[in-house]
Amino acid sequence: MLRLNGQKVAEFVPEIADNLTTDDSTKALSAKQGKVLNESTTWKIVGSASGTSEINLPQTWKELVAQIRYNGVNINTHHLYNIQTDNLSGTSFGNYGTSYAIGQISKTKIRMSSVNWAGTDVTASAILYVYYR
Repeated sequence: MLRLNGQKVAEFVPEIADNLTTDDSTKALSAKQGKVLNESTTWKIVGSASGTSEINLPQTWKELVAQIRYNGVNINTHHLYNIQTDNLSGTSFGNYGTSYAIGQISKTKIRMSSVNWAGTDVTASAILYVYYR
């Protein structure tokens, strides 16, 4: 048996926990469960589109963030959950003072339909970014 300072090396190796429910601080998380944890909390980009182009959503999404930018400025960030409709339906992405964004979303698609910045229609040059996890 390999020893380090008189103790068996096996005494220094923690037990591996292959789950996400253990709260024992003496156990190490397995790489497999670390991957599961990372994938469930990391935001991934679905895509981006300008104007009224549609973005197809992945079937596995649980939470979306739709971010609308115009001239590099974030006009709006909107969290979306539990969309149940199969057809694109209207939703307000937000109304902030003199600016607003309106879009359409279903379980499988999202698109901007109107973006107004300080009284000017900027839909054609605004960009919709969509992230999911």
